[in-house]
Order: sequence, then C-alpha cells, then structure tokens
Amino acid sequence: MKRSSIIFCLILLLIGAPVHAKTALTLMPAKEGNALRCEPKETKNGLQTVIRFTAPAGKAAGGEYQIYLDGLLLTSAQFQEMSLDKILDFPIATLTNGQHTIRCEVRTASDTYSAERSFTFDGSPTLTLAKPIIDKNGLLDATVSLGFFEIGDGENAGLLDVLIDARPVAQIHLTAKQAGTAPLSRLLGKGIAVGQLPVGTHLLALRASGFNGASTIARTSFTLDAPAELTLKKDKQGGLLEAQARFLPVEAGYPGSVEVWFDQDMLFARRAEKETTLAITREELLAALQKHGHVDLSRPVSLVFALRAMNGSERWQALELTP
Repeated sequence: MKRSSIIFCLILLLIGAPVHAKTALTLMPAKEGNALRCEPKETKNGLQTVIRFTAPAGKAAGGEYQIYLDGLLLTSAQFQEMSLDKILDFPIATLTNGQHTIRCEVRTASDTYSAERSFTFDGSPTLTLAKPIIDKNGLLDATVSLGFFEIGDGENAGLLDVLIDARPVAQIHLTAKQAGTAPLSRLLGKGIAVGQLPVGTHLLALRASGFNGASTIARTSFTLDAPAELTLKKDKQGGLLEAQARFLPVEAGYPGSVEVWFDQDMLFARRAEKETTLAITREELLAALQKHGHVDLSRPVSLVFALRAMNGSERWQALELTP
C-alpha cells in the first residue's frame, strides 16, 4: 500500500531565531474509485479536515455526511447538491499526542461512501534551555526558546513552570506572541534569586505546557559557589577605616552574618536582616576590643572576620588593625 508523509511546521516568532512547532500526519490513500476524499491539513491556528465528495453519474443528488474522530461523532449535516466540499476544524484543544483516525461518511439515497485517514499528532511545545548564568547580585538567568502549537487567537498558548531542584519557583501564562527566543528574566519579569541555595550543583528545569495537555521539559545544571565578599577600606597610610561584608540576596530569611574574633574571643556578631551589605567601622572594632579587655592598642591587633552566608558558605579572613 502506497504511503505519503506530510510534515507541517508552524513558525512562532518573538525575538531571535524562529521556533517551530511540528505536526506529522501519515495519510492512508483512498480506495480506487472512491468518490469521497477526507484530507487533514494544517492551518495557522491548528488542523482542519477537508471533505470532498462528488456523486457518481446517474446517482441522485444530496444526502448526509458524518465526520468521526477516533470513533466519536464530530458533526453531521445534510446537503442537497451533487458534490460536497467542506472544511471542518479539529478540536485541537482536546487532541492528545499520539495516533488518531478521522473517518468521513456520506450517505445518499442509494449508497454509503466512507474514507478514513490515520495520522500521528504531536502538539507538544518546543523548548530549549541554555546554560544559566548568575550575576553578581545572585540572580539567575538563562536563554529560553519556546514554541507552541497555536490555539485560537493565540492569547492563551500555554503555561511555563520554573523549578529549581524539583521545587517550583514560578509559573506564568504565555501567549503565542511570547514564543521565540528570549531571556528567562524577561518572561518572568525578573531574575531568580539563588543566594539561599547551598553551595554545590543544582538543577534548573522548565516545563512548557500547551492547553491541549501536551508538555515538554528542558533541564540544565548550574553550580553555585558564591561565598560572601569582604571589602576593606583603608586610609592613605594603609590603616583600616571600614570592613564591608557583602552577601547574595535571598528570597526569604536573612542574607548572612558577620563575626569578628580576637584570638579565641568573639568580639561581636552581627546579622544582615534585609540588606545585603554590613559595614563595620574602625571605631566599632576599637570599642569592641576595649569592651572585652584588650586595652593595649599601641601595637597592631590581628583580627579574624567570619562571614556566614544563608546558603551555608563561609569566608574566613584575617586582617590587621593598626594603632
């Protein structure tokens, strides 16, 4: 039996290279001499079936046609002419991925004609995800390419779920106009704060879901190794004026804390409640030393700063406080 294959591509653009959503239909030919043809075809907004029928010579005009999808009646109507040429939409919103069969029947006063086509439908969104990057503020971003099998006017193309380490962090509704290539931060409206994640390798996953129930998942890993930073401000002679600790921002909780040690004595501890930076001045350090009984400040004093970030990373750094 002769077979032909038709590949349809729906091009969805927003930014960058086009993204294709593909539908493959494998068609079985009609029987020889059959007066009825049933042809699935692709359109901008989905799939249609074209039904064509011409009554054989000498037969009466008119009759009734019926269209079935996977054995379920889609529509039926009567016609009065010698020929029939109709275009009907598929119920794309409920058409699942996989193999389907559409059957057309025409009943006239004297005969019944039928034509059948089997096809494989794949309305899954297309989705690719580039390697993420994390900026100095601890915000994650990645380039995403999306394509949806457009439904209706395209105002509701589907959903995009964002997960980190299998935990959902965001969900947005997408339109067909948002298909294409764009930064994830543009789709979400902001980058994803990852400062609260522990140091190590993590998994970013995106799940694009069409309103026909089909979904596609893309995953990529990223490594977080971002200990807190300690910046020292000094005078012209090299004396310490201020020590500033900087942490990555977090979605919840506090970014981090600072401890200052002299020998084995902790002078004080301070926590960054909402801000991502903590400044400790020379005067505060001298006052803490005196409070703890370290009154001989005629010589350089060796201090140790311990920075503990929300993500579990630590930074220990020694510095010298000169008279």
